[in-house]
Amino acid sequence: MKLDYEFINEILINFVESETSTVSVDDFIELYEKDSQKLAHHLILMQEKKLITGAFSHEKLGIELEFDEQGRYEFTSGMPWRITSEGYDFALALNKPDV
Repeated sequence: MKLDYEFINEILINFVESETSTVSVDDFIELYEKDSQKLAHHLILMQEKKLITGAFSHEKLGIELEFDEQGRYEFTSGMPWRITSEGYDFALALNKPDV
């Protein structure tokens, strides 16, 4: 799967524009319904780059992913997520006109 910076920007906008300090999978219903595999893939990449993290952990993203019978990611449960300071910086950079 290709890295999609526009998609990452859509994800980050949900964090930045949230009225609370955390978000959950429920805040991404539209993106989930559009392409749950793409969402899972990009959330994992964003966590690896430390753009987002679990709200109560600095070690892992607050979601649990399992594989279904077709070998596709399935969201099963998890705690809220939060954006990191690196995530804020990246979100600002993505929205600059020259990027």
